[in-house]
Parts: sequence; C-alpha cells; structure tokens
Amino acid sequence: MRLSVLILALAGVPLAAQDGVFRLEGAGAALRVSADRNPIAADEALRALAQAMGWRVHFESERLATQLSYNPLDLSFERQDPRVIAHLIATASDADVAFDDRTAEGQGSTVLHVISPPSPATEPGRRRLRQWAMTWYTSFLAKDLAAEPLVREEAVAVRMNLGQLMLQLGELEGAVKVFQDLVEHDKAHPYVPRALLRLAQAHFELQQYREAETVARELARLHPNLPETAAGVVLMGRVLLAQRRQDRYDEAVKFLEAYLLPLSGTPELVDVFLLIGDAHRMRKRPDRTLATMEQLVRTRSWQEMSERQVVDYLFLRGYGAEGDGRHAEGAEALELFVGLAPDDPRRAAAFVLLGRCYLGLSRYLEARAAALEAKGLASTLADEDSRQELRFLDANTLLALGERDKAFEDLEIVVRKDPEQKQEQILFLIEQLTRAGFYQRAISAAELLRDVRSPVADRVRVAGVAARLRQARQSGGLEAFPAQAIDVAGRIADSDLQSQVARWIGEAYEELNDPQRAADAYRGILR
Repeated sequence: MRLSVLILALAGVPLAAQDGVFRLEGAGAALRVSADRNPIAADEALRALAQAMGWRVHFESERLATQLSYNPLDLSFERQDPRVIAHLIATASDADVAFDDRTAEGQGSTVLHVISPPSPATEPGRRRLRQWAMTWYTSFLAKDLAAEPLVREEAVAVRMNLGQLMLQLGELEGAVKVFQDLVEHDKAHPYVPRALLRLAQAHFELQQYREAETVARELARLHPNLPETAAGVVLMGRVLLAQRRQDRYDEAVKFLEAYLLPLSGTPELVDVFLLIGDAHRMRKRPDRTLATMEQLVRTRSWQEMSERQVVDYLFLRGYGAEGDGRHAEGAEALELFVGLAPDDPRRAAAFVLLGRCYLGLSRYLEARAAALEAKGLASTLADEDSRQELRFLDANTLLALGERDKAFEDLEIVVRKDPEQKQEQILFLIEQLTRAGFYQRAISAAELLRDVRSPVADRVRVAGVAARLRQARQSGGLEAFPAQAIDVAGRIADSDLQSQVARWIGEAYEELNDPQRAADAYRGILR
C-alpha cells in the first residue's frame, strides 16, 4: 500500500519554517532530526536528509529516482533518529534504503543507498518487511503519541504484533519486554492468554527455562479452557525435556499424561503424545516409547498429523521397536524416517538404530552401510553416549563381516586416548576380545582402568578376570590364576561382582585339587 503522508510524532507546536528541510539537534549517537514540510517529493526529501547529515546518496536506478519524485510526502515530526527517518521516507514511497558506513579515501564515510523494495517471495525480503513493520509499530507506540486516543485504543494489538515480529526475527529480549509489559498492563484483557504463551515461548528460546515454566504454569492456571492453554501444555513439555535432567523427564511424563484426556479434542494432542514418547526415550525406556507411539496411532490418523509430526513419530517408533527387539518393525520405521528427513539433526542417531536393527536381522552388509552413514554424520551426535553407541555399531558390523582385526584395532586406539571417559567401550572391547580368543589383549585392556573407581570399572575388572581364567585353562597355567584374581578382587567394590570372582577362584582351586582353599573362596575368604 502506498502512503502519501508520513507522520512519526505529533508536535505540540508546529515547527517554524526553515530554510533547509531538516533541522539537526544533538551530536553523535544522540543526533536527532526534525522537519515540517508540506509537501515534498520523496527523492528530494532523501537528498535533503543526506545533505543535512553529510551522507552521499546513491539511487539504484534513474527509474527508481523518477518513481520517488512522483511521491509527495508531508513531513511533520520532531527529534527522530535520522536513519529511521530515511527508512520511513523510503517505505512511504514503496522503496527501501541501506547504509554503507565503510570509509573511502577522500569521500564521506556513509553512503545512503536507495534501492527497490524487498520481495515477499524471498526469505530476505520477508525478513526486511518484518523489520519495516517493527519500525512502524515502534514509532506508533512512541511516548510522544501515548496520549492520542487512537494509540490508546490500538496499542495492545500493535504490541502483540510487535512482539510476534521480534520473536520471528530472533530479537528475544525485546519480545520478552513487550509481552511482559502487555501482561502487566491489564491482566483481564483478551490478549493476555496469547501474550502469556508468547512470553513463555520467548523465555524458552532464550533458554530461560525457569521463567518459561513459571509463565506456562500461570497460563494453565488462569485460563484452563482456552486454545492458548493447549499450546502452553506442549510448550511446558518442551521446557521440561530441554533441561536434560532425569527428574524433569519423569515430571514431563506425569505432567503430559495428565492432559491426554483434557486435550483429546485438540490438534495439540499429537504433540503431547510425541513429547511423552520422547521423554521415555530420554529415560531410556524404549518399551514405553513404543507403547506411546502405538497409543498415538490408535487415537489419530496419518491425515491428522503434519509432516513434522509424522517424521517425529517414525523416529520414536523406530527407537522403541529396536530397543524392544522388534527389529523388522524398527527397520521399516527408520528407513521411512531417513527417507523423509534428509536434513533432520537426528539422522546420525537414526542410522545407528537402523544398523542395530539390521544386525538383529542378520543383514550385515546393510548394517555396515548404516554404520558408515552414521560415521559421516558423527559430528551431529549430541553427546558422548550417542558417539559411544556409534563406535559399538561400527565395531559390531566389522566383526559381523569377519573384519576382526580392524574392529579391535579401531577400538583400542579410541579407548587408549582417554580410558576413564571410555569405560563402557573398554568393557565392550574386553568382551569381544575374550569371545574371539584374544585373552592377553583383553587383560591389557582391563588394566587401563586399574586405578579407576566406578561401577563400570568394577565390571571391567570382572571381565578381565574372566579373560584370565579362560587363558589359564587353555594354556595350562591355572596355578597362577588364583593369586592374580585375588589381587583384582580386592579392588572390586560391588559385593555381587566380588562374589562372582570368588566363585571363579574356588573353581580354580578345585581344579588344582586344593579343596580347603576352594571352600574358603566359595565362602568369600580369599587367600
């Protein structure tokens, strides 16, 4: 829409006529311009502003300059930012401006470029249009206009639009202030539920989870039956999961399940199911994830889900089915997921799950292909546990294809770099080496955690003792085993694991025809 009049702020007393179009006040960052000219062509106004500010002006084309010359404007404002004025003059004439502040030798430091308006068909154009709108909204809400009846009547709607634009443009701190001011201004206003929802969203995107949770709970308490509350429940679930704490995962399940019936007729129900399934995934409960996804598809049809929801469902169903041992079902869901979501950040995790499904189905070449796909995306894996699962898959697929040497070599290189941080991988390596008959390498791997105290390190010590026992029996060197095992048993904190080692020592003494020491070992007395 073409605007023929530009009014930024209403002056109490008209400015006196000036020889120039613009009057300057202040200096530096506080420099402001005022004007009172009726009418003036848009191109002339921009040239006059550039002259007053010491800018050079450059029009994109003669055609654009001519177009602006046919757009008369009325300028009546006081003490405004000169760059904002340049933007608004251009906007009122279906144009745009950009500033180049790079210093060129012998020339002014700033060039005012007058350019064609942004296109709503492109994302940069849409972003620019949102910035325009924000400028207009901010001008509309200026303190100088606060007494105007029109402003008072429309200010709430304008603030809502301004806050939404700030959310879209990532100006989250500004959005928080706008929505907070709106909520505090009049808690009974019809816009308040939506403002509370947007305020919680802005806090969430700022990772201010405590504040987001407080606002979301207030929304549910004050307005339990409004559509905004359903969206607030979904946001609350995301807030709880984003905190990445076991107690929050448990709370998310309890909170969201309480809303399954109240939200049964709303579009948000699908997202509630998906969040519950994701919470179970984070709790490492694939059986509960799978059960939740099965409940979802009994409740909602595919046609009622968005593309994003279908993708989330397939990933969670694949995770749940793989963890529940339903490998064919898991592979089917995960194959659909990787086909439908080429840019999803969960692709690496999905390929790891898919590789495990293929291993369970004895489709070893496909499992290896999935492992290689996951390795190519390893940098997108969110945490060390995920990267560890990938290393396990990589080794298992190599082992399944008979490439034992490469699998063991790769794992040994990884675990020796930082043994204390790779305890699960060391345990996996020892078990695989022992199974393959490489007992001495398994024993050496166990020694990497000799002085580490942890539940996993205890399991590593036991696995190392198991390797020693098998080596001793195979080589005929059983005499040395009890003393070696007793030394290890003294460093095991877990009583059940220590008892397992004692039983092995007792068996060794029996085979060595030493019944007294065998009996002592079975009773837990090691000597």
